[in-house]
Amino acid sequence: MPKPSPAIHDLTLGIELINDQAWMGGTIYLRNLVRCLFRLPSSERPRIKLLGDSESVDALQAIIGGQPDATLRHSLSTFWWRLASRVPMKRFHRLIDRIRHHDPGAIDVLYPGFGSAPPGVAMMRWIPDFQHRHLPELFSEQERCARDESMCRVASQPGILILSSQSALRDFHQFFPEAISTPRVWSFHSLLELPHLDNSPTVSLPIDLPPKYLYLPNQFWVHKNHLVLFKALALLRDVHGMIIPLICTGSSADARAKNHYNVLLDMLHGNDLHQQVTLLGLLPRDQQLSIFRRCTAVVQPSLFEGWSTVVEDTRAIGRPIFLSDIAVHREQMPECPLFFDPSSPEQLARLIARHWSDLTAGPDAAAEASAQASSEAMILASARRFITYFQEADRLARDVPAGVT
Repeated sequence: MPKPSPAIHDLTLGIELINDQAWMGGTIYLRNLVRCLFRLPSSERPRIKLLGDSESVDALQAIIGGQPDATLRHSLSTFWWRLASRVPMKRFHRLIDRIRHHDPGAIDVLYPGFGSAPPGVAMMRWIPDFQHRHLPELFSEQERCARDESMCRVASQPGILILSSQSALRDFHQFFPEAISTPRVWSFHSLLELPHLDNSPTVSLPIDLPPKYLYLPNQFWVHKNHLVLFKALALLRDVHGMIIPLICTGSSADARAKNHYNVLLDMLHGNDLHQQVTLLGLLPRDQQLSIFRRCTAVVQPSLFEGWSTVVEDTRAIGRPIFLSDIAVHREQMPECPLFFDPSSPEQLARLIARHWSDLTAGPDAAAEASAQASSEAMILASARRFITYFQEADRLARDVPAGVT
């Protein structure tokens, strides 16, 4: 007979952090999760133990104010699929297990569940997306096989599996119809602390921002699709007589296409766009948010997303966004009036040309206040939903017969 479930404050949730500049989406996702959980009253959340490098744990401890019911531990974490593409899977999981054993102390549920399950700990795992199934040409055969192997292992184990969108849930049912795991959808929302504009401290930026500009805050990966916007800017100039500045931030490295950034640079120079497009690289978060707040509009041209951090940041700041018309974006921001075909620079150019004169530069105090109020409600609702999945993971683990992992 299963044991009765303990009270929420008697349970401990372990969260494994990522600190990876090559995958800022995952890094921000987990930081947001921790911060959102600490928006809840202490009576509604478990004890929380953070597993990560010193930089990640210390930064979050400073943000959440060293909450008395949070147990903070340092350990090593890494992105399992990136490492799995380089390290044999059995050796990888043994490595993760050894690392965990250096972090003593009771954890009831561990998330996102890198590696195999420590004894007595329920795993709540996460699959962000199935990009390698939709865009296989962007992955080597070795990486596709490694991802399929990892996901198949997750799908074949009991316990809660977190997916980031309904789109990902549909993919999961299609690709793993005989899965044993219990899928649940949890979509994060950005938690941004925006100082009041009258009291906002001056943020030093690498450049003086143009009076009006578009902002594209994606890493320079092939599927982020910078090229469609660069081509649209050329069309805006040549067909519509409009020269619109663009600011780009994000890491220039794409491990799967090492020459991609150089290809984009050649395109900018070959089309005489290099003075119109400013590439600032990976910036500190406060600088990035300052660019977000002051832009005229954001452009998110991505070909594929699990759940877009760019869209959530834009929503939280209340800026307009030109958004690629893909399923997850329709799910994430169905009310957006500025969708475009991500394969059509002509359509994007026409859309920008039609709306540019009506758009004004930020910051917009009223829009920010409204966005922050809406975000707070969404964050609390999503935090409570995550807690229900955490409790379900604990209950499922207590129902599993001994010896089953």
